[in-house]
Amino acid sequence: MEQLLEEGIDVIKANQGNMNQDPYYLQKKKKQLTACHLEDSGMQSLDTSFAIATSQVKKEREANKRLEEKLQKLKEKHRIQHMLMLTNTGSALSRIRRGMRMEIEELILYLTANKSDLEDQNAAIVENKREIEYLQEQISSTSVQLLMKRKENEAMKADIKKEKQILSNQVKLLYEKDEVKEKDPKVAVPEKMEESTEKKILPTDTLLFDQPWFHAELTRNDAEMLLDDYKDIPGAFLVREPASSTNYAISFIFQQVCNHMMIQQKFKEGKMKYYLFRYHLKFDSIFELIEYYHQYPIIMGQTQNTFVMLTVAVPKINDYEARPWFSNVSKIEAEDMLNSVLLDGAFLVRPSSQESEDGKKALAISLRGNDKICHIRITKDGEQFTIGGPAGFTFGNLIELIYYYKYQPIYLNTKLTHPINKEILEQKTSSALMQSPHLHVYESIKEHPITVHALYDFKARRADELSFECGAVITNVEKIHEDWWRGEYKGSRGVFPASYVKEIL
Repeated sequence: MEQLLEEGIDVIKANQGNMNQDPYYLQKKKKQLTACHLEDSGMQSLDTSFAIATSQVKKEREANKRLEEKLQKLKEKHRIQHMLMLTNTGSALSRIRRGMRMEIEELILYLTANKSDLEDQNAAIVENKREIEYLQEQISSTSVQLLMKRKENEAMKADIKKEKQILSNQVKLLYEKDEVKEKDPKVAVPEKMEESTEKKILPTDTLLFDQPWFHAELTRNDAEMLLDDYKDIPGAFLVREPASSTNYAISFIFQQVCNHMMIQQKFKEGKMKYYLFRYHLKFDSIFELIEYYHQYPIIMGQTQNTFVMLTVAVPKINDYEARPWFSNVSKIEAEDMLNSVLLDGAFLVRPSSQESEDGKKALAISLRGNDKICHIRITKDGEQFTIGGPAGFTFGNLIELIYYYKYQPIYLNTKLTHPINKEILEQKTSSALMQSPHLHVYESIKEHPITVHALYDFKARRADELSFECGAVITNVEKIHEDWWRGEYKGSRGVFPASYVKEIL
């Protein structure tokens, strides 16, 4: 019965809303309880049970009412808190907006100040640019004036030199007159002596013309062309006198690259002194300077192995018979020599066995190319050399011709790359070959050709440099120096920075 009452209470709780809507709800429940009482006569009366149930329902109503009031208070509290939160959020947003506005204003002020500074800097740059342009104009004007002064000084030097020679001759004449008068006062000495009895006084510099290493009126490019045949001989050198300058220069091979150094002049203690640029050791003549650096090194840097001593003198430009590629041999001997070197590009120059039709002197290039030996005639007409017959190319000298075809194909894409002579061939089969400067000619037969591709663009600034663009493939590369290599690209051959390329393995 108690269990049934509890279930009834639960039902009343669950259906409280129905109780308010259905006035017969309690009577229906009463009938149900009455039926239950009839089954168990030992229980209390139905009225008592109903009263208890009614009391429970009232309590539940009161509890529900209290819960509703509490829920209403919680809703009101939540609404107040929500309003406070909205208020606080609005204040925070206002503070954030105000802070951002202040930062933006500060940033605008900073940018305005920077803009003003930049405008001032731009104005200063424009002013500096104007000053630089003005200075450049002044420098150009000064350079022109200096060149004019230099020409005037050179003319004055020439006049002074002539006057000095005239004065020297006059002093000599007076001295000879005095000697004659002292010996025989009765002998009449003419005021003017015969030209044949007059001894010419030559400047000291004329002694240079007797030296094998001296080249008069030789340009920098021509010096590099001459030294190209000696690039494997450290210290090979020549002394040149540029046509456009009164100074001398020494050109020499260091690490297979042609280097140039000015020979400075300074008038000291009544004499002209000669010394190398950046060196303080002075000499009375260029001859003494060259002899000194034959025995003592020229320092090229501050690390080890950065010095060179002068060794082999490069002969004058017309002395082609002294070049390593010239041999006074016959056609048959030339073929035998080339057959002993199985290397394309091996060549020599020799006298031709047949003169040209007009009786002019002729030479011949014997060349190995594409596993064949061919002979190419060169006609000599005075100081000019022509290759390829009357309609061929003409060069001012033979050395220039050979230099040109070192870097341009002369026969079936073959270039004059490896000069040979009897001395080189003898060294090939002897132990002295290890000391030969031309050892690379024969070692290159065993080596695989090196090919590289360019990482950057490079534009040549000198005649012996090779221009190429990024991605170019350069073939037949020689690692002549740690920083500079030599190779071929688009029919040209020259040196380039090793850091600009990457080797293709």
